[in-house]
Amino acid sequence: MLKKIIAIAVFLIIAIGVPAYILLKDDPDVQHYNPYDTGPTDLSIFVEALEGTEGTSAEYTTRSIISSPVLLKGIKDPEQTCYVVVGVDREYRQEEIKVIEKFVREDGGKAIIMDDFGSPNALSEKFGVFFYGKPMWDDINMTGPRTVRNISFPIFNFKLGLQPHTVVLNGPTGLTTYNPNVEYIANGSEKSYVDLDGNGRINIGDKKGNIPVIIEVRFNESKGRIVFIADADIATDDMLKHNPGNKAFMIQLVNRVMDLKDGLILFDESRHEHVPSQEIVYKNVETVAIMSSWFWPTVMTIVSMVVIFGIVVYSSKDKVSWIHRFDVSAFSRRHNPPERLNVQTERARSALMLKVRMMYSYSAEEMAALQPDQVRAMIKDKDLTELALNPSQSWTQQELRVVIQRIKEWGAD
Repeated sequence: MLKKIIAIAVFLIIAIGVPAYILLKDDPDVQHYNPYDTGPTDLSIFVEALEGTEGTSAEYTTRSIISSPVLLKGIKDPEQTCYVVVGVDREYRQEEIKVIEKFVREDGGKAIIMDDFGSPNALSEKFGVFFYGKPMWDDINMTGPRTVRNISFPIFNFKLGLQPHTVVLNGPTGLTTYNPNVEYIANGSEKSYVDLDGNGRINIGDKKGNIPVIIEVRFNESKGRIVFIADADIATDDMLKHNPGNKAFMIQLVNRVMDLKDGLILFDESRHEHVPSQEIVYKNVETVAIMSSWFWPTVMTIVSMVVIFGIVVYSSKDKVSWIHRFDVSAFSRRHNPPERLNVQTERARSALMLKVRMMYSYSAEEMAALQPDQVRAMIKDKDLTELALNPSQSWTQQELRVVIQRIKEWGAD
């Protein structure tokens, strides 16, 4: 009995103390985009404005998702809910993409996606929008005095509805779309371009002229709306402090997608990377669907889980009966192993054709209607053309590895 009590006491100290220390300890090297922290890359000013009455007559409630956006499947009032993600470090899984697409397209939910590295492309492609993921420059609309213009902070003047706005972005990328039913909210000047090869200069292969940076897609039947913004820093505390126009725009944007009705604003923190120790904690609280901004409900949830686990351990029977014995020397061969090389080849071909279609802003129907000579002229690479146009061509593992690397580099020339 004494040993059990000591074991449970040690377990409680470790189970409660370590997670609490990790959650409360700040790491200055991690870019947070946390709705409730006050660092330069956090979102506290934006959240305070949403929860207050500044610039809107609607009353918004903000919450955070820390497990997965699949939780949108259980939202009671999707038309009065706006899903917001700022900075996508972890790519979306297919199940998550299906849930978000249904949430917006069919259930009438609202969404705002902000990123500058192209990680949301698996999701945005479902709505016909593509993040270039490379730096977007504008030789006309730059911040600062004329003699010391800063190209990393392009400035955009546009109207949202009838309201004029002046917004500054921080190292954005550009957007492209083949969806004809989109609204271009903000574009670069005629001398804006996306630096696809990253050399800081305009080259033949770069995308040029009136590059879109904010696009809205609407679904009139369901009243669903989704906005794509090619910058993750537009609403951070540091940007809002130095650029009041950013705050006014973000408030009006939320009012616009929510139709000035009271509702729930969900910030998705599950897309952010954490240090390894914090990642363990986040994965162990995936059963908590929507976490409040309050600290004590979160702590009480963790404590309750620990106490229940401790009771189970204390009341359990002798641990000897839990031991399983395995014969590691015995094994059986797997019948008909899958042909991985064919699967990898087909995936590489699909990735190549998707990249070609996005770079040339073609719809799936337009791409399917192209002749082989047209595809060959677009790709301009013998091996990649062979991969795209000759499904019967066989590849070795080494050849396929080289071709996959060529696919990654294609389009940056």
